[in-house]
Amino acid sequence: MGEVARALVRPGAFLRETSWPQGWLADNGLDMVHGVLAACPCTEFAGSGARWFKIKDADGRTKKAAQLVNHTLAIIEYLQPDGFWAIENPIGRL
Repeated sequence: MGEVARALVRPGAFLRETSWPQGWLADNGLDMVHGVLAACPCTEFAGSGARWFKIKDADGRTKKAAQLVNHTLAIIEYLQPDGFWAIENPIGRL
């Protein structure tokens, strides 16, 4: 479990960590999701690495990371959590 999730879990709360293998929702009988916490890799977005932005943009790493963020947003849209969702990332360009 990541640090963000660990900090937000109340005693007695149900939390399941997953990497979303195909069929996971149906296999686990889930029909409602209360919240989604996502932590996409920050290497291409964090301000602390700004000096490498041009290189990462040119070699495709930024595009690949942005696709992962877009997939994460698509998962959130698909799940339609009834409580909250959050994508954690350091200050930068995300």
